[in-house]
Amino acid sequence: MDRRTDYENLDEALIPHRHSGNPIMRIGLRTQLFFPGGTRPQVRVAAVEALAAYARLAGPHLTRILPNGSKRLANIARADFPERQRQQAAESPPGEVFGITICEDRKIPLWHASAQLPGDYAPELLSYFTAATPASAIKEDPDRHVAAVVEWASMVRPDYGTAGFALIAEPGMELQWPDESWPVLSRFCGLDYLGAFNLNRKPGCIQAVNWLTVLGEAALATIGGRQRLAERLSRAWSEIAPAAPGFSLHDFDGGIVVRAGDHPQMGDLQQEGIPETYQAVSAALRPVIFAGYRNRPGDLLKLPAKLDRHRETMGWIFRFDGGDRAAGSAPEAT
Repeated sequence: MDRRTDYENLDEALIPHRHSGNPIMRIGLRTQLFFPGGTRPQVRVAAVEALAAYARLAGPHLTRILPNGSKRLANIARADFPERQRQQAAESPPGEVFGITICEDRKIPLWHASAQLPGDYAPELLSYFTAATPASAIKEDPDRHVAAVVEWASMVRPDYGTAGFALIAEPGMELQWPDESWPVLSRFCGLDYLGAFNLNRKPGCIQAVNWLTVLGEAALATIGGRQRLAERLSRAWSEIAPAAPGFSLHDFDGGIVVRAGDHPQMGDLQQEGIPETYQAVSAALRPVIFAGYRNRPGDLLKLPAKLDRHRETMGWIFRFDGGDRAAGSAPEAT
């Protein structure tokens, strides 16, 4: 049995709080897409459409909704979802935040998705769409999930995004447990870090890579277009991962999704090490991986207090490269 794809039991894995022992996180697969224009009605409606598409994937697992402007979960069957939310998105004032969460009815839900779009008080900030699914669902049909990510991306047209294994917390609590999350993230390099960085636009760049890496039009143009991207990936694969399952490219209206092998990987550094497929994608996409984070709290990963946050942040961005962390990365933003 291949440990790299033997992850059905991840659905039941729980990460406890270091003091109370109460479970605070799970492990699942997480998609995150970052897109501009969140004050525009058509973009807000598109985000609702992406949530509706996710709901079709999740089916009966979804039972709750946190409506826009609400602080209390409600029964999704009584919320007229997505018709009412589509109308609210079209009519919501651009000066106000617009956000919706849908989820299953259990603590630390593995089935949940959110869309958060800032108001025009911060036009430079990106909006985001996130979607979590259990590992077992990906094991059964990874192709279906790839198709879903492509569909969501075609709706919100992101600047960049990723999909891969990640720590799953209660919605909105993803950054609250650095002392518990960082040891896990440090061991399993394949885990993504939801909300790791600020939402400032990074023109022509992406934030990081994972099993699925989403490049919007600007990032794709920066790397030289689809053909040049395929050439860079082919060369990286031949040099780094010649025996591994190959990459594939999936076009959407507004960009492309890069798939690093058949299945997502945990990347246990105490066992199989860095996944070669992820390392190859990271090498191929290095010219467009943004690394211009200043040494200030708002730009860096939220980590245990004893750590050097800038050093660890830069190391995490290029964690699939092994020892050669940040050489040749994108220039610092001005």
